[in-house]
Amino acid sequence: MFGKRLKILREKHHLSQQELGNKLSLAKQTISGYENGTRKPDQDILVRFADYFEVSVDYLLGRTDKLQGSMNFDIKFIGIDDDPYQNLKEHLEDIEDVVKQAVEDGIFMPEEIPEKIELLKSLLMAQVEQSKKAKIKKQHE
Repeated sequence: MFGKRLKILREKHHLSQQELGNKLSLAKQTISGYENGTRKPDQDILVRFADYFEVSVDYLLGRTDKLQGSMNFDIKFIGIDDDPYQNLKEHLEDIEDVVKQAVEDGIFMPEEIPEKIELLKSLLMAQVEQSKKAKIKKQHE
């Protein structure tokens, strides 16, 4: 499945095996081997392909037909000049919806919902605290 998807993506981007190899510092023969299934990429190479083509590793491996997971939501970065709590409540309310959508898309299992919500909330709170500290530090300079 990986080889087939790699070839489809390469051709979709109008790249020859040589051109793709040059972009990712791989030999043309290596790309050819991946596409015809005689070579298997390691994890680092899979991630490089996924990043380059802006798809998920799961898509490359045939574990999903979605090019990207639904977890590509955007939480506004709270900068040092912003009020760190300005949009926090709104973001925290959105987290539950994002996790539920991820369950529907097969990214998370239903029993993981409470754990994932708490993880996302704690990451957001850490971002707010970091922003708050940076703002205080800037005010004292």
